[in-house]
Amino acid sequence: MQIGGTLKVSVHEARLIRDVDTFSKMDPYCILEVHGQVYKSQVHNDGGKTPRWQFNIDIQVRDMQEQFKYRVEDSGTFSNTIIGFGHCTIGELCINGGVNEWRKLQYEFKPAGELHFETHYVMPG
Repeated sequence: MQIGGTLKVSVHEARLIRDVDTFSKMDPYCILEVHGQVYKSQVHNDGGKTPRWQFNIDIQVRDMQEQFKYRVEDSGTFSNTIIGFGHCTIGELCINGGVNEWRKLQYEFKPAGELHFETHYVMPG
């Protein structure tokens, strides 16, 4: 279904189950992917299993069925490690003018935590 408008997306925090750092606290950041674009939050140094961000993006809504992908990674000295990921449709984030909810993260088909989204859908016109 084609439509228009703007989806304002805020990612506030995560509650992570999976810990990928053995000797220190994780330094998580969030990545959002839509329309072939990749958006990356700042790293929450020593955020551990409860990182917080003020990560905001605006997305032009083209298709309510388009995939919206999200993941949380741990920033490392030599490489980054995926903590968990998930996906939904743009439409799921636009419903009722926007949502304020926790979305599940998984890794290798196991729960990895949750990511807190707040969205606001502004219709064209």
